[in-house]
Formats: sequence, C-alpha cells, structure tokens
Amino acid sequence: MYNYRWIWVNLRELIWRRDDYQCVLCGKSLPKLWEAEIDHIQAVALEGDYWNPTNLQTLCHKCHSTKTGEDRVKINNKIRRELIEANHSTLEVFLT
Repeated sequence: MYNYRWIWVNLRELIWRRDDYQCVLCGKSLPKLWEAEIDHIQAVALEGDYWNPTNLQTLCHKCHSTKTGEDRVKINNKIRRELIEANHSTLEVFLT
C-alpha cells in the first residue's frame, strides 16, 4: 500500500523547486516551502489529474485564493449544467 501523504510531500517540494521558488502567476518569491501553495492547474473536480506534475503549479497564498474562487465558480457551473441535463433527461422519459 502506498503512503500517499509521503508522495504528496515529495511531489509538493519537487513542483516548488521546478517553479524556481516563486509564484508562477505574480512572480512573488517564495523562499520557504510553507509559503507556497501547490495548486492543480485544472481542478481535480473538473477532471484535472491529481498526481501529474504538469497539472501542478506553485502559487502564493493571494494568487491561490483568487484562483480557488474562480475554480469554485467553474465547479458550481458544471454541477448546475449536470443537474439541468439530468432533469431534462428525466422529463423526456415522462413526456414520451
């Protein structure tokens, strides 16, 4: 059995180093790992790959907070679309 926490801790540091210890959006220097947020470029809830390094980026707390808000809007819109489609399909069954 894999120890996923250990994998994430190591992957987090790898991404931080790859991104040259700075936020990829605003360029803020993040010399301490605890200052960095490792973010999924495409949210996992939107079909983003959890473990793929190409789907990960280093962000500062401010940029991460902004991006997370934007991701939440996208996720909520996806859920609404899926609910509308499910309700539409249900109505078609009753109407035919």
